[in-house]
Amino acid sequence: MKAQQAVRLAWQHHTIVPAFNIPYLPMAKPVAQAIIDEKTVAMLQVARLEWEKFESRSLEAVAEEYFKYYDPKYTLLHLDHVPVIDEDQKRVDYMPILERAVKAGYQSVMVDGSRLSLAENIAVTKQVADFAHANDIACEAELGSVMGHEGAGANMDYEEIFRTKKGFTDLGEAKQFAEETKCDWLSVAVGSIHGAIAEGVRNQKKPEARLDIEHIADLSKVTGIPLVLHGGSGINNQCILDGIANGIAKINVGTEIRQTYERTLGETNDVEKARADKIYGNDKLMPVVLALGCGIGDEFDISKLRYDKVFIMADADVDGSHICTLMLTFFFRYMRPLIEQGHVYVAQPPLFKVQKGSTIKYAYNDAEMAVLSQEMPGAKINRYKGLGEMNPEQLWETTMNPENRVIVRITIEDAEKADEAFTILMGDQVEPRRRFIETNAQYAKLDV
Repeated sequence: MKAQQAVRLAWQHHTIVPAFNIPYLPMAKPVAQAIIDEKTVAMLQVARLEWEKFESRSLEAVAEEYFKYYDPKYTLLHLDHVPVIDEDQKRVDYMPILERAVKAGYQSVMVDGSRLSLAENIAVTKQVADFAHANDIACEAELGSVMGHEGAGANMDYEEIFRTKKGFTDLGEAKQFAEETKCDWLSVAVGSIHGAIAEGVRNQKKPEARLDIEHIADLSKVTGIPLVLHGGSGINNQCILDGIANGIAKINVGTEIRQTYERTLGETNDVEKARADKIYGNDKLMPVVLALGCGIGDEFDISKLRYDKVFIMADADVDGSHICTLMLTFFFRYMRPLIEQGHVYVAQPPLFKVQKGSTIKYAYNDAEMAVLSQEMPGAKINRYKGLGEMNPEQLWETTMNPENRVIVRITIEDAEKADEAFTILMGDQVEPRRRFIETNAQYAKLDV
């Protein structure tokens, strides 16, 4: 489903498309998975502010994460809040950002010209809407000044703002704006408050807010397009529902999800610190830590690494794969720069030695063994039980000789997959493990 269609259908049926901001890149996977699990239509989105002042890295990085986990039936990718003048009152070169979004696969984009005059905002938004429509994606715009980081009424009492409607989206301007820009949906100022980002309000406590429902209904009628609510955190549910019933079709979810993530991250860091303390008492892992010389966790210092290459050597069977996964998970969680800077390798020992006369070949799995058996009928086959049972000559010949050994440099993506597998199979969540077993049981073979 296209973004234009999803939001308009929500508007017509008095429901919403929630849009979840991703200020931290690891949030993309669980948010996408939650949307899919709930079988609802929702957006993942990122704003320029979030890759410049938080840790989402870039719009491309978020898109890359999104496309790993998305489902076209339920998920949409939106570029949120590309300002013409940003929260620090600096001019932004917005078009190259939007062009990057199209190239990265975003299905809708937002340009925020709310700090411009009406004429300038119309001109900018029309330019962006034309660009978006030429690329078959939707355009969101903003009119009015939502209290908070947009600065309207930052030093005024909230009740005074609500009474005077200072910064609220004007009905006449909204009608003209929608007609002339042809934007697909419009973010409006109707009483909500953005998170305090600008310097003038950064440290102020966010007051309780509400929505002007009558104003929302009037805006929906005069514009004839879906409306968007920014800054909805702290507003009671009934007020939100009333807003949806009267024209709000997309709601940004930013503050709550960011705070939840940050709180959970803090709890996780406490747990990881406790786990790191246990590692120092582990007689299996500590020799590795001491040999490498660079510590673990918060104490890790890559400059103290004693070796350029760190090899994981394990048997070529299932047990060896298990050990390899455990070691990669350990490096990923406690010595991550080792992987990021390309120091970690996995040796690939053969599972079989096939010899016919003076010809010797190695097979690294059962499939290769089947091919060699056909190519070398009558050959002597030696199955290696494990590295520990090889004599020194065999170990050198098969696994350690630089002239013919097979090694694989581990990337951070490889380690992430290992960590994910470890979490599924060894974690305390039963359901993911059950799904994994049910899906993969058909591939299991008994090694007897």
